[in-house]
This record gives sequence, C-alpha cells and structure tokens, in this order.
Amino acid sequence: MSITNPYLDHSIADLITRAKGLNAIYDKVAAISISAADIWSYTTRTLTSPSFGDIVTKNLTDILADSTAFNGADIATIKGYLESGGAIYDFIDEIESLLKDATYGLSALNTDLDTLLSRLTATRAGYLDNLSGGAVALEATLDAIKGTGWTNETLKAIKDAIDALNDIAASDVWAYATRTLTSHAFPFTNPASAIDLSNVRVALQSDPLNVIRDAILSDATKFAGANIDAAISSRSSHSAADVWSVATRTLTNPASEQDLTNMKVTAIPKSIDESGSFTWDTSSYGTNETDISALFTTDLTGTTRRKYTVYLDLTNVAGDTASFTVTIRVKVKIDGANYRTIDKKDIAKADLAADEEPGVPIDIPPVAQDVQITMKFDTALASDQTIYYHYVKEVLE
Repeated sequence: MSITNPYLDHSIADLITRAKGLNAIYDKVAAISISAADIWSYTTRTLTSPSFGDIVTKNLTDILADSTAFNGADIATIKGYLESGGAIYDFIDEIESLLKDATYGLSALNTDLDTLLSRLTATRAGYLDNLSGGAVALEATLDAIKGTGWTNETLKAIKDAIDALNDIAASDVWAYATRTLTSHAFPFTNPASAIDLSNVRVALQSDPLNVIRDAILSDATKFAGANIDAAISSRSSHSAADVWSVATRTLTNPASEQDLTNMKVTAIPKSIDESGSFTWDTSSYGTNETDISALFTTDLTGTTRRKYTVYLDLTNVAGDTASFTVTIRVKVKIDGANYRTIDKKDIAKADLAADEEPGVPIDIPPVAQDVQITMKFDTALASDQTIYYHYVKEVLE
C-alpha cells in the first residue's frame, strides 16, 4: 500500500524510517536552550559560513554533525516545519493517522491477520494444499467425486435425462379412462386378507343377473353364509339373556358420578364422607379471601340435591405468631351463575386456642347448586400452616 502526499510518495516502511529520523531532528532542536547571553559570553567562535540558503537544501547529515553553522533564522525555520501546521509535522501527523486508521491501520491489519490465522485450521490448510496440486490433483479429486462406472456423463446430460422422463401429474393419472393391471400383486393374490377401500370408490359395473354376487355367496370355502355365522357365533357363547341375568355388577369407579336416568337401581349410598388436609400458603393467599373448599380432594360443587356437614381443624393456625381475626363464609351459587354468601363467622385468634374451640363446624343446608367455603385473615399469617378438614355429604336423591 502506498500513501500519496503533496510532497512525497513513499511506502509505509520507508515513511516509518523517515519519521524516526525526523523525530531525532526534533529531539535535537528541542534540546537547544542557548540564550543570547550564553552566545556572547562564549570566548571565541569561528563562523564557518556567514550565509544560509533555504533549509530544505541543507544536507541533513551536515546539520546533525554540526559541520555547518546555524543562525537563529535557520533554527526558527526548522522549528516551524516541526510545529503544528508545519509541513513535516503535518506529514508525520498524516502518517500517524494512517497507521491508526480503524479499517486499514496497524491494529485493524493485526486483527484481520489474527482472524485469518485462527480460521486457517489444519483441514482448511489441507484444502489449500489440494488446490496447489495443480490440474492433476484436481482431476483426481473430481474423479473420486464422480465415482466408478461413469464414462462421459455430465451435469447437463443428467439434467437432460431427467427432463426426458415422463412427467405425469396426479390429475393425468385419475383422468385416464381405463387401466389394465399387469401384475396382480398383494393383496390381490391373497383374497383372504382384508383390503382397505375406505377411500376408494368401488362398484360392480355390470352384474344384472347377480352372477358375481351368487358366485361369492356360493364359495363354500370363504363366503358361505354358514361359515360367516359360525365365525361370529364362535366369538362368544353369551346371549343377551345371559348378560341381563347376572345378579350383581361391581362398579370399578364408584367415586365418580353415574348417569342413572335409564337405570333401575335398588341401592344408592345415602352419604359420602371425606377427610384430608391442605396448606394455607401465606405468601400466595395473604389477606385475600380464598376458596378453601377448592383445596379439598373433592370440592363441593354439583347440581344434585345434597347437604354437607363440614369440620375445620384450625389448631395449627392458632399456633401462628401473627395476631389475627379470620372470617369464614359459606356461599351458594343461588342463580346458578354467581356465588352469594349465606353464612358468615368472624373468629379471633384467642377463640381458637386449644382450651377454647380450635375445631370449627359448618352446616350447609340442602342445596342443588355449587357450594363454596372461603377463608380470609385480616393479618397475614407469619408462616404456612396445615389445615385439616372432614366433611359428610348426605345425598338427597
């Protein structure tokens, strides 16, 4: 890369060498600190040359060797070249700017070189070695790619062969009027196997005298009516009367509700009971009103006629360090859509002490709609607490 300057045109290496020489000149000039008094106090001095030409014509070697005398004007001229705005200063500044260029400067070139070296793995170097092998090596590589058994095949020849294939669309196949099967492959050679005709339209084109039908029905080995009946009857020996004559039947899932609309049932359990526990998560529930019946194993929703007696054990709640009053509400979806409170009770923490009433009974009258029990603390509990429950559901229908 070369740099064009109004004054010079040199390579980067040459410019760096010259810049170092100019820096040396600048250092020597900057070191001059002789005053007029120093000059006049000097005992003797022989002037070797009383006149000076343009500083550009002076020999730099002579200047550095102090073989040619200087006067103040010469020093000022040199200093002007080296200071900001001077030709030498601006030239050095341009060199420095080029060396620091973000795209082509030394740092950028060093980064690009590091990138190239990091990407030049052994595998990629091998690729370059292959390229350097010349036409013979390339031909051997292409032969290996092509494989054996080829003569004069080319990419164009392969494309022409593909284009020459019969390009038949699906619509062309279905539009064809008739098709003769040249090979009765499976399943046609095995008529005993089932054929899936769910997406195929099949029709007997002409059988006015039921010849085909009669032939099928008369095939004593495969399609005879007696054989069909025997195959079906052999599957089970139970008649409908046998099924209905079974005296009892145990339901495998008695906990789920059963539709008994069209069934005659002689015995229905009149009550169902459930016991369990749930955790009052104080970080989630806090002082919010929460549906605790939804935390039961089986909630209290339903549309059958029933009533509940529910018991809550708040012993653990009473042991919490927080001071609180808890509000318990019973709600019923009276209109079938919205829960309405039908009973409410506020209980102070002191009333839940072990020697008071830590067990809370809740009676829910007969109902045929969804039921809900909620709980709300006016002050959040200090920690999570386990609440035990038990309820009895009495069936009224």
